[in-house]
Amino acid sequence: VDSDEVKADGKVTYIRAIGQNFAIWRTKEGEPIVMNAYCPHMGANLGVGGKVLLKDDCIKCPFHEWTFDKNGNLVDIPYIKDKQKVERMKCKPITKYIAKDFAGLLCVYFHADHTQEDEPDFDLPAFVSEELRAKQWHCHQKTTLGCLPLSPVDWVDQSGDHGHFATLHSHFLVPYTRYPFPQWFNKLIGISHECTTIIGDKWNEKLHGPKTPYYGHDCKHYIYFLDKAGIIW
Repeated sequence: VDSDEVKADGKVTYIRAIGQNFAIWRTKEGEPIVMNAYCPHMGANLGVGGKVLLKDDCIKCPFHEWTFDKNGNLVDIPYIKDKQKVERMKCKPITKYIAKDFAGLLCVYFHADHTQEDEPDFDLPAFVSEELRAKQWHCHQKTTLGCLPLSPVDWVDQSGDHGHFATLHSHFLVPYTRYPFPQWFNKLIGISHECTTIIGDKWNEKLHGPKTPYYGHDCKHYIYFLDKAGIIW
């Protein structure tokens, strides 16, 4: 999700991604909070009708108005006036995920085998944000054509399948649509691809040339996909 779509305005955004359901909101200071969307009480979706209490940086469940702080801990039940009883209740905290704003995107760290306390053993590449600030890169115009459910695995699989670029990605489309130009046009002018996929710590300078700072660090968690595309006629 784009960072500017989640504002510190008391609203909660519901997002389903990577097989998970997330309730996303911001504190009054602008910190992004990404939580499991479901309330541990009766399973209500906090992302649908939930309310952020900016004064206390808490989120309130839409069903019974149980209130949780930004770390997922239960802090209030409106129909239990004795706050000590609330503190003694054995309510499992809502799972909170590591999240940060990065290059205009709100990114979340998820690992199926990790617990909430586990930190990632890698970080997002700092050079991207640095180059955006230096205006070496610029963001393309954002055009919404609809939503297509994808898994990160799809991208990894496709980046290693170079053969399909010559069949599926060699024709021009009408701008901002998914409709191809007529066949006679694509027979006159086409797109060529020279694709290379490199695991981050296996860069071969003899094959790929010197590695510039553009490609960041040598890290096994990174995959570099290079596509030298050109127009042919």
